[in-house]
Amino acid sequence: MPDKFILQIAQKHIQDLNDNNEYSDQFHYSISKPLEVADGYLFEYELNLSNEDSTEAFGGAPAFFVSDNGTEFQDVSWGEYNEMKNSL
Repeated sequence: MPDKFILQIAQKHIQDLNDNNEYSDQFHYSISKPLEVADGYLFEYELNLSNEDSTEAFGGAPAFFVSDNGTEFQDVSWGEYNEMKNSL
């Protein structure tokens, strides 16, 4: 489990996304359980739809990475995501 500092970085990122979400009437992000990977933690983007019956489709990065020491942060592409998940 990551320390509080890493979780704070992840929570701030999710909060910033929600604060700047032009589609906030349709969905919002929430933080996922962190997955420990080499050199840090992987957080999957979780979408919470406002209307569960919605057929809207959303695209983008599936997750983001925060390094062990909190100095590196990056969105993770689908290819990188699959590599990281398969290495667990």
